[in-house]
Amino acid sequence: MPVPLLDLIHPSAWTPWSAAVSFLVGLSVGGFVIALPGRGFGVPSWQRASRLGLLLALAAGFAAPPCMLAALARPDRVGLLYSRPDGSSWLGTGAVLVPCYLAALVMFAWTSMRRELAAAEGNGWLARLHRGAALGGGSAVALRQVAMLAGIGLAVGVMLATGAELQPAWNSALLPWHLTVTALAASLGAVLVLDRVVAGGRDAATTEMLGRIAAGVLVLGMLLGRESWGSPAMAAAGWSLVVALVWGDRLGWLVGLLALAAAWVVRWNFVTAGADWDGGRLLLAPAGMAGLLVVLLVTIAALAPVMGPRRAGDA
Repeated sequence: MPVPLLDLIHPSAWTPWSAAVSFLVGLSVGGFVIALPGRGFGVPSWQRASRLGLLLALAAGFAAPPCMLAALARPDRVGLLYSRPDGSSWLGTGAVLVPCYLAALVMFAWTSMRRELAAAEGNGWLARLHRGAALGGGSAVALRQVAMLAGIGLAVGVMLATGAELQPAWNSALLPWHLTVTALAASLGAVLVLDRVVAGGRDAATTEMLGRIAAGVLVLGMLLGRESWGSPAMAAAGWSLVVALVWGDRLGWLVGLLALAAAWVVRWNFVTAGADWDGGRLLLAPAGMAGLLVVLLVTIAALAPVMGPRRAGDA
């Protein structure tokens, strides 16, 4: 049975992929939380932010399992995780919870997009696929509520599993909360960046609101984790708050990038735990993760009506 490794002398015990798993799981759960006001409860002012949050939750959620495989390093360990389950291991618990969370997330996304799927126009293969996947359309309120409640419960479990797996490195009971709050800040930051990139519907007041929320949540998260007070994450958190308060309506994307950077450094600090690692890996390590995430974001946005129904004139 594979067990979580903690060896601060040999950095290979915890690879950069371990930080990537924690980062992506946090992004997905945070995106799901952002999706709830608009896609779960129908709050009009949160519709665009919630659509972007759902897109982020799906992309980051599907990016996490490949990073988990890379973190395990050996393919035979994957089979052992499921053939010899160990309830006392957070690694084994996470291996079960992550697929269940993804299933609930996909069901929630499908039920929240049924009307957009049914409203697809044109005779292209994608439009026909959307109409077929809608299964007649309709809101499917009961099914959406079940998927939403299941997703919330499993998201809590996934975040606890992620935090508990890293907790022995710092021996801090606040670590799961620290990771959860900074993950939410990173997700809000990613939504701000996506809001800048995705065309249509951008509103300066909403950008300012999200930027201030992201900066405030990030500062709160940093206060919960004193182990990171001397890291570059503190500088990023401070600058994100300054930018959000002074130029929040125009530079929300910068707040988003700072929040993402701070959340990544936090997880990198936990994984390295003071080991003598080359500082350049702090910047190089997320390259593969970011590339995978961008590919999934573009693919999901192109194939699923996350941002609205497909119109006949769409390319």
